[in-house]
Amino acid sequence: MPRNIQFYLKGDVERKAPIPLVKVDEHICNTLKVPTHPVNWYLNWFNHIGMALVLGHDLNSITKHYEDDPDMLQVLGVLMDHYTYDTWISLK
Repeated sequence: MPRNIQFYLKGDVERKAPIPLVKVDEHICNTLKVPTHPVNWYLNWFNHIGMALVLGHDLNSITKHYEDDPDMLQVLGVLMDHYTYDTWISLK
């Protein structure tokens, strides 16, 4: 079963405007003043953080996992400060 995630800006309380992942990555990179990459996510954040989120972890528990990784903590900080998210499982 596919697991899915969608990010929203915190001000979008009705969650009407999902943010494409590439835009989330651009926001992370711009906030942290690091270059974007045309193919890879910064620090491969989505493969680590995104996967943990769709598996049921929340951002606080993920933060504890990365407490010795200051770069990933900065990524988590951007996500916690600016985004909410929904996760779901597709049955198809």
